[in-house]
Amino acid sequence: MNNIYKINNIFSLTFAILLSLIVLPSIVRIAFNTSSFSAGLMVNVIIVILYGLAFIDRGHRIYINNLKIKILVIILLLGLHGYVSYIFNNNFEVMRFQWSLIFSVLIFIGSIFFYKIANSWTDREAGAKLGLVYVILLATGYIGLTGFSPFSPDGAFLPGGGKPAFFFNEPSHYALAFLPFLLLMCITSNIRSRLICIISSVVLGLLYQSLTLLIGCALISVLTIPIHKFLFLLMVCGLIAFIFGVDADYYFQRVKLVDELSINLSNLVFFSGWERAVSSFYYSFGLGLGFQQFGIIEDQGEIMAIINMLTHDANINVLDGGSVAPKLIGEFGIFGIIMIICYLRLFIKTFTRIRAQIQTGKHYTANYYYLFSLCSVIMYSIDLFVRGTGYFSSTGFIFISSLIYISIYHSKHSYKKHLINQG
Repeated sequence: MNNIYKINNIFSLTFAILLSLIVLPSIVRIAFNTSSFSAGLMVNVIIVILYGLAFIDRGHRIYINNLKIKILVIILLLGLHGYVSYIFNNNFEVMRFQWSLIFSVLIFIGSIFFYKIANSWTDREAGAKLGLVYVILLATGYIGLTGFSPFSPDGAFLPGGGKPAFFFNEPSHYALAFLPFLLLMCITSNIRSRLICIISSVVLGLLYQSLTLLIGCALISVLTIPIHKFLFLLMVCGLIAFIFGVDADYYFQRVKLVDELSINLSNLVFFSGWERAVSSFYYSFGLGLGFQQFGIIEDQGEIMAIINMLTHDANINVLDGGSVAPKLIGEFGIFGIIMIICYLRLFIKTFTRIRAQIQTGKHYTANYYYLFSLCSVIMYSIDLFVRGTGYFSSTGFIFISSLIYISIYHSKHSYKKHLINQG
């Protein structure tokens, strides 16, 4: 009976909500050929809110009320900033801006309810659910190497000859969803298990030719693997690349910044985002174009003109900027730069704390969802600087809910210390 109870706890409705937050936005995008992840994400957010209203108690009211005030201030600032941009730009898309504000409010509310859902799990339940999501993503990642996606409209391969990864319409999207779970497995495992997790993920990255996944694996390796084991890991990965006959020229083209710019489409998209971020910054005198106006108000730039010529598609990555950082700078100007600096401070603090713990020879074994939140913060650096899909994505939602979880977790512990000191 105890085993049945444990299984029911793992395969519960809240586990289905967690898994759907990771995969449903991409499934909807594949199945209905939508231009972004926002439709699937909104379905998820509404489910989270309804579940939270029906089944979750109203604990931690003090911390939640403080968060509500901060969220209200953020929404008001977004609205004020957008209004200023609207005054100075005739081609400001009001409807897109208004719907984005509504989506943002729903995402913030959904993130609070998802915090309550995650907080309702015992530590063992959280570890089991998060570990199972990792196993599912890893397994379907290998299944996706066949090019098969059951969610494709034609029942097999994605339209346009893309490279699907089962739940995801391209390997980079798979990498963004998978990497936080991979990092969690590494920091909660012994060194042997860590090496197995990373090597199995590197194999996926090489076979998919996913530079996003490989960069994520490299970051995780630097964080969790001791130097003497890191050299061993490099040799193993090199041997695997040799065995599978990996095309090294592909990766050399990807990391060249200028010479091969006109050859690799991924490079073009990446640099187009930064080109338009700089031009938007100067065009708006450092104030930014306004929330969700990137790719609409400013000039598209020379690199985007090359992309249009090569793909005959004027809309490819024009709104998301290739990664989140240029979109932030383009839309919020100096305020976007400040947001990125604040994130980098949090990244460095989190990275060094985890690295210091691992260097002691110990691995984390408790408070799994708090650890997952830290992992989400660290791996969101890939969305920001390598390959992003805009604000309204599963990784964006998990990042916001992770910030909320970390904030309340620290507030609760600070309050408890205050009470102890008073006593």
